[in-house]
Amino acid sequence: MIPAELVSLQKGRQLMKAFRAGLTVAGIGLLLLLSSEARADGLSEADREALAPLLAAGVVGAPAAARPLTLEMAGLRDGSWTYQILEGKGKGQTQTHVVQQLKRDATGASWRYQAGPKTVLFLQDAPDGTLSLVSEQDIEQGVLTTYAPPQPIVVPGLSPGESRQLTIAVKVYDLSQPDNLKYQGSLAITYSYLGAYQITVPAGSWDAALIKWTFKGKVGPADVEDTQYRFAAENVGMLARVEKKDISAMLFYHDNSKSAGILAQQP
Repeated sequence: MIPAELVSLQKGRQLMKAFRAGLTVAGIGLLLLLSSEARADGLSEADREALAPLLAAGVVGAPAAARPLTLEMAGLRDGSWTYQILEGKGKGQTQTHVVQQLKRDATGASWRYQAGPKTVLFLQDAPDGTLSLVSEQDIEQGVLTTYAPPQPIVVPGLSPGESRQLTIAVKVYDLSQPDNLKYQGSLAITYSYLGAYQITVPAGSWDAALIKWTFKGKVGPADVEDTQYRFAAENVGMLARVEKKDISAMLFYHDNSKSAGILAQQP
């Protein structure tokens, strides 16, 4: 997903603060765990270093039996999920994610996913069974971003160690004037299934698939590099997430930040 900050360079310049990552004692312990137990399951050194400092000790356990991805890993159903923010904006707080099936789609293939009070995602089951992100609204910035083809969220049938690559067109519109195209560009995406792990969060413990997205491209004046990790369990959905983004728009705006969260409560 495209960070909304790139569509508001002036505001981003005012709000941006440099992120300084440091390994805590808990982070070091998790790094050692990932290094010793997860090496054979698709995690590179860079993956381990990205995950360990941002997820609390005890969240990631030993590798688990990994099966091909299924649509049930999205956990889509009407309800609310509460996440504890471990890093990034709102650190130490909770955020509610609300999922609703769109009644206008008689096939039951379209979903509205509100992540906190300011972001609304629109998801759809593609004919090939892939769950994809079609568009998203950023209420705070007042923009609508569309993706063509849609971004893959869950690719059923993908086996551990497999990846998919695609390039998508990105268009950013004024939310109050949908015909007003503000920015456009493209992103190259690599979607990878890195294996499965035992995950323990406040909401419970599950064996979870680890999916990684990498984005690289240019949208409007902004050069974008973004890496996202999500642990997801069947019939539950996202258990934990980590994101590292690097956005630069000429001399005006830079965002090198990290964020993370874990599931505190499910419906």
